[in-house]
Amino acid sequence: MRTVRDGLREAAEALCNRDLQERVWLLGQWNHTDAGKPSFDDAVNQVIDELEAPNPDELIGYVLHDETELRAFLRLQNSLNDLVTAIGRHGTFADVKRQGRLWRACIDAARELVLAMAE
Repeated sequence: MRTVRDGLREAAEALCNRDLQERVWLLGQWNHTDAGKPSFDDAVNQVIDELEAPNPDELIGYVLHDETELRAFLRLQNSLNDLVTAIGRHGTFADVKRQGRLWRACIDAARELVLAMAE
């Protein structure tokens, strides 16, 4: 059974997978190995909307294991919020690619979360 933690990990992995981003999110070239991988919108929604919490500390024990994961998660959530603010709620992945520094911050934050969740 897929947990909320699994969904977060999959979203973070997709957000730092440049091959998936270029091939699938930008060019729409899905193949059999992409089955079950989140779309850009799904990945962003998982981080921003589905895990929005009035008190993020409550995610520890439910989704996240410790403070290190929480800090990495909050960095990713804040980076994605900044990106969505810049491109608008209906922006496309092509719009994202044009954001340069904001998008790189999201990739770096996603990579940090993936590494934190692997430890």
